[in-house]
Amino acid sequence: MLALRSMDIIYSAFIKCFGLIIGMDPYLIEVTKLTLLISALSTLTSFIIGVPAGLVIAQSDFAFKRLAISVINAGMGLPPVVVGLVVALLFGRSGVFGDLDLLYTRTAVFISQLIIALPMACGLTIAACGEVPRALKLQLDSFGAGVYQKSFYLAREIKKSLIVITMAAFGSVISEVGAVIMVGGNILNETRVLTTAIVSEVRVGNYDTALGFAFILLALTFAVNYAVTVITPGKKSGF
Repeated sequence: MLALRSMDIIYSAFIKCFGLIIGMDPYLIEVTKLTLLISALSTLTSFIIGVPAGLVIAQSDFAFKRLAISVINAGMGLPPVVVGLVVALLFGRSGVFGDLDLLYTRTAVFISQLIIALPMACGLTIAACGEVPRALKLQLDSFGAGVYQKSFYLAREIKKSLIVITMAAFGSVISEVGAVIMVGGNILNETRVLTTAIVSEVRVGNYDTALGFAFILLALTFAVNYAVTVITPGKKSGF
């Protein structure tokens, strides 16, 4: 009986969930728009900063290069809650940047997502440059190409990987919850995004609304992965 009742609750939640989506519920739309806005901005900024930095690091020889790459790679696996804690300490009232009063704002959420996505963009760019034939790098050196010229040619060589790098950075921030709750406060119509909305609705027992948010989040994730599959050409299978 308990199992049947649980199934009825789940079925009812699914029905209400799709009703909210089909009916274009304002709450769902508002949270989805905010999620896409902040995630897109943080991904774009991480691309603008991280990719050029990765290109320069990949083709430059300097002291402690291995250490720098190790730090960047470690940043790719940095726990989001640690990022949230650091941002909260820096922008809290007693923090170094406390006077800016940015904690529990969209800007704080953007900063935390940027810190998460930036090592991803930079690290994957360095890894992609490692696949470039060494002959090309030696040829550029023989022509006396400078840092910016080398970076330009490397970017051309890894242009297909840049799409994957962008999508990976986007995926790392749109699915994040710990740091966003910590620095954004999960404030309705201000800092509440899809992941934090799911947590909030489950806490109060609104499983239908939580499923609606979850469905949209999964749909966005699928769309991103599908875009990567379509845009990035792969090797044709031989069978």
